[in-house]
Amino acid sequence: MLLGNGDGTFQSAVSYSTGAWAPDSVVIADVNGKGYPDLVLANTCQAYGCANGEVSVLVGNGSGKFPAAVTYNSGGQDLYRSSIAVGDLTGNGYPDVIAANETSASVGVL
Repeated sequence: MLLGNGDGTFQSAVSYSTGAWAPDSVVIADVNGKGYPDLVLANTCQAYGCANGEVSVLVGNGSGKFPAAVTYNSGGQDLYRSSIAVGDLTGNGYPDVIAANETSASVGVL
């Protein structure tokens, strides 16, 4: 991640672990309603060679820094070469996560 300086330049890169293996896509959304951007990532799986896809959430604190990722099972196999989206599917005002599971040809809703 490269934080902007506001003049077209960027600070040195900072790396964060996704808590899983092989992240494929990322969405920026406020998933906890605190007004700060959070990162939601689709990962192939929890660790190399596993069968289940994983979703990682890194909750932002408003300073551009993120604590350790929390991971969730995607509800299917492998998110490899797939995508992730965030939106309120239930109309309750809370964001939901939608993950496309490639190998099982399914969609996981969290």
